[in-house]
Amino acid sequence: MEKSNSPCSLDLILGKENLYKNSPINIGSITVGCAKCQDSQQDTPATQPTTTDGLKDLVGIPQPWPLADAPEGWLKCNGQAFDTAKYPQLAKLYPAGTLPDLRGEFIRGWDDGRGIDAKREIGSSQLGTHITGDNGLYPCVHGIGNIAECNVDSPDTASRSLYWIVAPNNERQTGPTYWGATRPRNIAFSYIVKAG
Repeated sequence: MEKSNSPCSLDLILGKENLYKNSPINIGSITVGCAKCQDSQQDTPATQPTTTDGLKDLVGIPQPWPLADAPEGWLKCNGQAFDTAKYPQLAKLYPAGTLPDLRGEFIRGWDDGRGIDAKREIGSSQLGTHITGDNGLYPCVHGIGNIAECNVDSPDTASRSLYWIVAPNNERQTGPTYWGATRPRNIAFSYIVKAG
């Protein structure tokens, strides 16, 4: 790695011996905004990237944030309205002057004609579904006439187990009535956007 004039910029050179006969490929300079500077410059509050000020190009892009309150210059994606005159760059992405409400939501890649999740528009919402036949609960079915407990995660207001009786030509639930949407494991973060 070669250092350039910028204290936090690196020129990256990657060598591919087998493909390029020991000719390194220069992929250009990148700025490392989160890395510690590796030169004689001492770390001071002015040189340490401890704020989100270097993220000005990210205006309007939802970012996960580990705190309940958004930092200064950022807004929470909670469906709130914002002043389009005060934040013109943000208004280019959200012309109605309202941020999406991403509280408790997952962001999904737009289908864009692929056919996996057809007939969706960018920014549209979708209810959760339980995908039968792909639920991974088959190990809880034991045998004819036996009661099997299928441990599944569910909302805190509902029981966390489902009970089934398997009989010839007859499968029925004997336990709680909750059977909700498929949900992947997750960690709760706030979504925020750079306002301008």
